Amino acid sequence: MVSWKLKALRGRQRRDFLKLMVAAGAGLGLERSGVLNYIAGIGGSGLAEAAVGKTARALLVPGGNGVGGWMQQLWAQYQVGKALTDNKMAYLYSSGHGFDSTSMPGYAVDIMNPGLKQDRAMVYSPDAPWRTEGMGTPMGPNNAPLYGVTAIMAGNDETHTPLPKSAAIVSGGSDLGATIAAIQVQLGAASIVPAIAVEPAYYGKGIGAPPITTVPSADGLIDVFNSSASQLNLSEDADKALFETYYKALVGLRRAAPRSSWEPELAITKDAAHLIGINFGKQLTPTTQDEADYGINDILVDDLTDKQREGVLGFARTLIVVAKAFSIGLTNTAVVGLSPYPTESTFTDPHSTFSSANTKLMGRNTTKYIGKALDAFYATLRNTPEPGGSGSEKMDENTVFMSWCDTPHDPLIGNSWPDATPEDCNWLYVMDPKQYIPKGWFGQVNTDRSVSGFNPVTGAESTSITSTSTSAAAGAAAAYAVAKGAWNAVAQHYIGAKPEALLKT
Repeated sequence: MVSWKLKALRGRQRRDFLKLMVAAGAGLGLERSGVLNYIAGIGGSGLAEAAVGKTARALLVPGGNGVGGWMQQLWAQYQVGKALTDNKMAYLYSSGHGFDSTSMPGYAVDIMNPGLKQDRAMVYSPDAPWRTEGMGTPMGPNNAPLYGVTAIMAGNDETHTPLPKSAAIVSGGSDLGATIAAIQVQLGAASIVPAIAVEPAYYGKGIGAPPITTVPSADGLIDVFNSSASQLNLSEDADKALFETYYKALVGLRRAAPRSSWEPELAITKDAAHLIGINFGKQLTPTTQDEADYGINDILVDDLTDKQREGVLGFARTLIVVAKAFSIGLTNTAVVGLSPYPTESTFTDPHSTFSSANTKLMGRNTTKYIGKALDAFYATLRNTPEPGGSGSEKMDENTVFMSWCDTPHDPLIGNSWPDATPEDCNWLYVMDPKQYIPKGWFGQVNTDRSVSGFNPVTGAESTSITSTSTSAAAGAAAAYAVAKGAWNAVAQHYIGAKPEALLKT
């Protein structure tokens, strides 16, 4: 039976109710589709649609203190990728290691004069995520990756900065992470903790951005969700007046849950200061199967330095928990810092990577396990139906990935792999499954050490355009992907001409 009180909810009260229902359903073991079906029954389809939201989720992976160089090993600069037979290039997958200039997995057609809204050339290493599935079988049609990656020249070299930000802005007053979370809230995405961060991670500021919850590790992330539901206060009179209605809805939700015993998960305090207290620990803790899927068992025994092993283990375990949190609707934006500690030489700032055959081997293993963790993260979501979507739509289709760093390291020099990049350039990686933005490289480092930027409006490349000048356009494109093409939402945070070359739809 539809409750007129619930159907009439608007604004903050509607958002709070949806957060509580999503949390309660998760704690009771009810899939989000079941929660939405129940909400539609008691509050109408409009309320259920609001619980789904109109935005994608976002996984942000910043890399401070030099660790971002590993991402360049997954997705090489295009001109560098074309010249991989030159062993001087700072790229681990040169000729003899499954990758050369005549046989490039995922190699895209060279677009010499790219126009507006067009996909461009991109290079994917053999261990790049979303490219192959088992024994080198292509995941997408025509040997293309399942999800194409966009790389946009943005920001400047911030060598040894633990919290890089120049490549992750939307305007001078809006940072990428905070802006994305603000857009999600604005467009109605419901979650218990709108934005979470695993240190070290930069969130920044943005108009209307919700506060971010920061934790030191995957275990800290589990602890946050164990307690966050019980900290939702009913301190205002308007909230207290709706308590009875909320309580009846929660009791009804319990009837829809598959568990016979629900008291340990649902506690109503007598003064209504806290509505629910749910323990999410069991649902978020990595399982034995998770550890196998994300490569943790292999990481423990493969050829890696201690710091490389520690780094990729931490990253993989964190992504396991974030995938689970996304799957049960606990958060919509996760900022996962790639490096868990300050500068050192084999993982965080890997200057020694190209110094010997052994260090190259360990470097390829490091890259492989970062790619494998990202692959497994999306595989988890690919096996989870999208709540409120069509029957065939999965959660991976609505989760945007982006990564940036203080310095990606010089793509042309392997000897001591220098921090300084040609012309102080930097770039931002984005993967948008829905393809609201074009794929491939926008701007690039050339083999003569010149750097080509691009005009965000026309798409034309030019060596007179710096990566710093296109930072905001790059961030706006990433936010546009999360907003699912809602440019008006992005425009509230972006200043300048609309970057038509980066907006595909």
